[in-house]
Amino acid sequence: MVPALLECGEAETPQGRVIAGFDVSGAVVCMGYALDAGTRRRALGGRAAERTAQADAWVAEAMARWLGGEDGLVGLRAHLEGTALQRRVWAALLEIPRGETTTYGALCARLGLSPGAAQAVGGAVGQNPIAPLIPCHRVIGADGGLRGFAYGLPIKAALLQHEGAAVAPRQVGLFG
Repeated sequence: MVPALLECGEAETPQGRVIAGFDVSGAVVCMGYALDAGTRRRALGGRAAERTAQADAWVAEAMARWLGGEDGLVGLRAHLEGTALQRRVWAALLEIPRGETTTYGALCARLGLSPGAAQAVGGAVGQNPIAPLIPCHRVIGADGGLRGFAYGLPIKAALLQHEGAAVAPRQVGLFG
């Protein structure tokens, strides 16, 4: 069951406006970029929530820490709902160091899955509910090019650039 949202908060970052939704316990449930109405809806998982000053402050603080070099969900309470595969993939994403990237195939290997599972792994990466704190943007194509990102490849490129990751900007496509 997907948790209901109680409140949401927003903050500006160099990559764009970030929005996060919180459940009744105060745990972050979803986070993403609110670049327009569509991405705002996607970031909140299609749910409605009341925007509050307290939630705005939390999002601003979390993004300042992330932009300052902290990684992952350290010190944060998160309520993540997903399949067993999604949870395994999200946990593996948290292990990719800042400034580094991996491929869908390498992620399969890390999880002990066959290369044929790359599409399923890619689907789980794409369902990440808390971007960029769960760094799905660090997964790229086998050729080093950027591949799908729910908030657009320019945001993915900006996140990787912020982290100092080497990416082949000429190789941009939807599938990899």
